[in-house]
Amino acid sequence: MSLHNADFETGVVINVQGDNAVVELNLNVGCEACGARIVCLPDGSGRKRLNVANPIHAKIGNTVMISETSQFLLKLSALQYGVPLLGFLAGIFLIYYSGFGFGGIPPEVTAFSGGIIGLFLSAFLSRHWAHHLAETGHSFFSIQKIDIHALLGRLI
Repeated sequence: MSLHNADFETGVVINVQGDNAVVELNLNVGCEACGARIVCLPDGSGRKRLNVANPIHAKIGNTVMISETSQFLLKLSALQYGVPLLGFLAGIFLIYYSGFGFGGIPPEVTAFSGGIIGLFLSAFLSRHWAHHLAETGHSFFSIQKIDIHALLGRLI
């Protein structure tokens, strides 16, 4: 996946289905750290495919520039990081203010243990929601333009 600027990723259209397309992206170092990697569909060749909206009617074989729509990455980040944080805090406060404790264990340690349990439960829930969101088939990215430089390079 080559990064032209902070707003666009490039890929090659491999399938067109009505107003949507499947774009094949090359793997790069940033893929492993990307929060949106759950919406990329890896195939056997090590490439990733992305369902995208195709408002400009790109054709199979076109190298295209795609970008995010509807602030999907911000929402996904809030889901992946915000929900576990809230679970951690809820676990701490719920245990601490309920007065729940074990014999000689300090209440702070018990509350922290409740926070860890809340963190794991909410992280599991968050991961489940994120995967469900990715499996809906909704396109969170859109083709913005055809990469003219790649098109000219093939013609020359």
